[in-house]
Amino acid sequence: MKKILTFIIVAVTAMTFVSCDDDKIANSLDGIWTGRVDMEYFNYRSIGGSFFVEIQFYADPSQYAKGTGIERDYSERGVCTSVNNFDFEVRNERIYLHYDDGTDVVIRNYELVDNHFHGFFLNYNTGEVLAEFNLYRVENWRYSGYTANPDSTATFEEAKDTIK
Repeated sequence: MKKILTFIIVAVTAMTFVSCDDDKIANSLDGIWTGRVDMEYFNYRSIGGSFFVEIQFYADPSQYAKGTGIERDYSERGVCTSVNNFDFEVRNERIYLHYDDGTDVVIRNYELVDNHFHGFFLNYNTGEVLAEFNLYRVENWRYSGYTANPDSTATFEEAKDTIK
């Protein structure tokens, strides 16, 4: 009985540490990121096709490591070619994106340091690399009156309603 109780305590403690990391990652994503996405990958090497992207993450402080977002894709000439809404969740330090069109993507093997976010979009089901991204946080950003700054008075629901 004592061994079982010890095992349960260790398991719960381990889950708590992972949970804190996931929450920190979700909060680190909060904001607007812009940069380049390279498509058409083979063995983790780009073989062509790039575009500019703006991704907005809105971490939901009332739900552990979850939130919503919007992705805007732009051509090389700066013309918006698509707008996609998504929900995201961070689990076991992996970032899962579920787009409104039913596409599921996972981000793993990424680097998220200060204002730089680099990594790979992978197909959720196959693990196939879809694209590499290299994004930078937009400085001093504000979007429709909402800021991801912790001092902001906007609620998550108010911020989420600004996504168009």
